[in-house]
Amino acid sequence: MKRTPLLGLAALLWACSVTGCKGSGGAASDAMTLLPKESSIVFALNLDRLRGSKVWANVQEYRNDPSSKKDYDEFVQKTGLDPLTQVTMVLGGVPSDVDTSHEMAVVIKGKFDEQKLVAYAREKQKTDPNHPGEIKSESYGGKTIYSSDDQMGFVFLDGTTFALAGKNWVKKVIDLAAGKGESVKRNDAVQALVKKTKTQAALWGVGQVPPGKAALDTGGELKSIAGNADFGSGLAVDVFAEAQSADQAKKLTEDTQKKIEEIKKNPMLAMTGMGGLIESMKVMSEGASMHVTVNMNQQQTDELANRLKGLVKMFQGMGGMGGGLGGIGGPGAMPPGMGPGPGGMPPGMGAPGAMPDLPKLQPPGTSKPAGGKKHK
Repeated sequence: MKRTPLLGLAALLWACSVTGCKGSGGAASDAMTLLPKESSIVFALNLDRLRGSKVWANVQEYRNDPSSKKDYDEFVQKTGLDPLTQVTMVLGGVPSDVDTSHEMAVVIKGKFDEQKLVAYAREKQKTDPNHPGEIKSESYGGKTIYSSDDQMGFVFLDGTTFALAGKNWVKKVIDLAAGKGESVKRNDAVQALVKKTKTQAALWGVGQVPPGKAALDTGGELKSIAGNADFGSGLAVDVFAEAQSADQAKKLTEDTQKKIEEIKKNPMLAMTGMGGLIESMKVMSEGASMHVTVNMNQQQTDELANRLKGLVKMFQGMGGMGGGLGGIGGPGAMPPGMGPGPGGMPPGMGAPGAMPDLPKLQPPGTSKPAGGKKHK
């Protein structure tokens, strides 16, 4: 998929909204009515809780970094949107066949000036050195769909609801907003997973795993994942990895426990600052699921955050994360700390060594490796 200013605009909305604004588990539940029933993965951000945590201070620090401040301020001035204060919630849905259908949907709640945002996107599209062009528009269901290619489009459902979706799903989102069709709220399997999470947490997500896409070293396959993370008084994480049977879940749990013990013995652990995270990790089997929890107090979380910030600065100095922090739509479109990598995730999430070597999922639609070897 092309990296266009249109997608860059959506990426900035997404990245900045991750950093914290108002939101609630109840609002996420209501917004699920805008996600098509075919969604097999659903994720949400309760931004009010995230803003109320000390993680927010780290976000503000990155947002004011000289290397990104100019671009961010330009975006706010031209669009009338300050994502850090005006975006209120993010919710996404992805189908199991995303690799072939190229469908998905992200719904963002906030305060949007459609005219200014579209004008900004069009300006960036025209001046994009890699993919200059025009943003096209079409009417559907009383709304205007904007797009620069044949795969993605975005629409303003009203002054407080922005949606970015695949070419077919964007119309489904419009229909759902008008009360037509069935949403993921009618997907019983997904809703059963949602009930396993704490939807009032800062982050939560669930996903069904297509058969044959997540073979376990210990035998069997992974069926689903459900989890949440919160930062109210430190770091609290709950993850449920569902196997095909209680016996498989027990074997997976035992294997994961062994790997955690191996990580603890690694001398590099102290250097990365991940010791507190690994020590606070508990793994147990519950029925057909492996349940992983992490509970760190605020002091431990702050120490981990400081160590991660140090690592990020070190990598930036080495050029390992240089990549440019330029304008919207090009490489480095996201502000520092809001993209992939240790700086772009909340403390303790997504950094190297932060989690044991859990089973890796094959992208939907890909074939198994030759010889039928199982994934680690």
